[in-house]
Amino acid sequence: MQGLVKIIQGMREKPIEHWIKEVATISEEFKMEPVLQNKQISKKKRQHVKFFENESRTLDQNGLISEDIKVVFDKILTEIETRVEGAKSLHENFAFLSGHAMLNMSTDDLQKNVADLSRKYSKDLNAVNICQKLAIEN
Repeated sequence: MQGLVKIIQGMREKPIEHWIKEVATISEEFKMEPVLQNKQISKKKRQHVKFFENESRTLDQNGLISEDIKVVFDKILTEIETRVEGAKSLHENFAFLSGHAMLNMSTDDLQKNVADLSRKYSKDLNAVNICQKLAIEN
């Protein structure tokens, strides 16, 4: 996952000209013509004492695409980081249940891990039941 994050961070830092070439290459493969249009971006109304007219500005093609691409990459990175944190949490909680870990762990350590897991998930797990299922002597 860390490798994927590094790749995406590297992609995010590439200049817009790189992505324009990519679009041109892909559109050529699909026999499509890449059409980039200027878009008008409107700003939100500001309220002070009274409402002001909507202000707007026009971004050039490169500026608009560059901002959009960075937003997409940032969103992807945020989603990956969220999932990595969730996977780490699951690993910390349940790794002791893997066959290798259980074979190399003392009975006392296994009971401690079961008790810790049961406390974290007290509504769903019971340490005594788990120990019985795992055939751990109490």
